[in-house]
Order: sequence, then structure tokens, then C-alpha cells
Amino acid sequence: MKYDYELRRPKFNLLFGIITIVLSFIVMFMLFVITDTIFGLVVGIAFFLLTLFCVVNLIIHSLKWRIVVKEDLITVYAPFRAVREIRVEDITTVRVYEFGFIAFAGAKYKKVLSIGQDISGYELLYNQLLDAGKMEFTQIVVEESFVVRRQRKNMIIVLALFLLFAVLLIAELFWGSPSDSDTGGRVAVAIGFVVFAPFYIAHCIRWRMTVAGNMLSVRHTIGTEKSYDIKEITKVDLKSSTAILYVGAKKIAKVPVEAVNFKTLAVRLTDEGIPAYHRGKLVE
Repeated sequence: MKYDYELRRPKFNLLFGIITIVLSFIVMFMLFVITDTIFGLVVGIAFFLLTLFCVVNLIIHSLKWRIVVKEDLITVYAPFRAVREIRVEDITTVRVYEFGFIAFAGAKYKKVLSIGQDISGYELLYNQLLDAGKMEFTQIVVEESFVVRRQRKNMIIVLALFLLFAVLLIAELFWGSPSDSDTGGRVAVAIGFVVFAPFYIAHCIRWRMTVAGNMLSVRHTIGTEKSYDIKEITKVDLKSSTAILYVGAKKIAKVPVEAVNFKTLAVRLTDEGIPAYHRGKLVE
């Protein structure tokens, strides 16, 4: 059987990026018009440029990232990284999880490829590796694989508030007449919210923690995904609303307790014997 196809990231990221750029431009314009000051213009431009930088990075990854499969050669194209080529015959095993699969190669089982089910073309590569006899299905894998992520409802709430805030700014522009005494307070609130909302939404979409077997991978809002062996984690610092994971003295992740699958993560870390502390005291 001949194989010739591509895998790409979901188009939702591209749509989200375009909408965010448009909204941030509107907010920049509103800040300048409402305040009618150079300060408002500078803050608006700074916010717009910062948002533009982050969103352009997201859009570039959505457009440029792809995997091309021709026969038994898998070629990975990623922005700002060298092109990687992986041959199916070099893949030692592929472990299947709830979120997708991870391919390993070599005697040391080096991770060479990680594909989520949201990727367009996922099923094609999955079936090819299945036909090649690379898939590994075990009870341990099914039980020990899960994804920790932010609640989507939080993103929807913040997005709704962001749109409502934009409407209020427009209403203020055309029908309001703020006095000089309260302009400063309105500007402060505007700056705080327009900076917070887009990045919190991006955080809800981008951030996730994947536990696959003995590996724990953290994908941050901005930046690359980093992987650790769970046995490398030395402690967990419990706060009122978050749990902070450490490898030695280095903080590697901050997980909200209301996140999806947080309880599953807590049980897994406890089973691994990783100590948890609350206010400096060991939690039994």
C-alpha cells in the first residue's frame, strides 16, 4: 500500500489568532480615543504589539507546522526548527494513549514523535503505524495516560467578558462623556483587562500537561514543550488553588486544582511516592 499524505494543526488556532488581532486593534484604538492622550496611545500600541507577537507565533505554527508522509518516510516541518526525517522502520514502538500516541526509536526508547488526536490526518498515520506492527497496547498505558488542562468554561467566560468590555468601550466612545477626574481610573481598568483577557484565553488553549507512562510533558502558553521522567519530580508544593511541581529546586509547572484530571495527577504522584507539602509541612 502506498502512503502519501500530510498532517496539520487544527484551523481553530488560525481563526482564534485572527479574531484576537482584530479585537486587540479595536481596543488599542478605543484606549486612545477615550483617553485622548499620548499615554493612552502608547499603552494601546504596546498592548497591540505584544498581542500581535504572541498571536503571530501561534498563527505561524498553525500554518507552517506539518508532517509529510511519503511511503515509509515521515518528515516533520516545524517553525524555527530544523527539518526532521523519521523512517517507520526505525521506530521501535508506538504507545497509544487517550490523547493520541507517542513514537519511540532506538534501544533507549528516545521520543521522536508525539501526535494528538486533534491533528488533521491523525487517523492516517495511526493506521499506517498499526499496519507496520509498531503499536503497543497495554493495560498499564491505558491506566497511566491522561491530559491535565484548564477548564474550557473559564476561557468562554473570559472571552464573553472581553467582548462585553469592547462593547462598553464603544458605547462610552459614542454616548459617554467621562470627566477628567475619572479618566485615570477607567484607563487603569481598561489596561488591566485588555492585557489579561487575551493571554488568559491563550493560556486556556495552549497550556496542558500530558502524562504518558513514566513521562510527564508540560506545554506552556508561550514556548516549547518540555518533558520529564515522573521519577525526576522531587516534591509538590500545595497552595490554596494550585499545586507547584519541582525537579530539585526548579519549578517546572503550576497546576490549578480545578483543572481537568487534577485528581488523577495527584493520585499518580502519590503512587510514585513524591512528597507533597502545604505551608512547609509534609502532607500525609
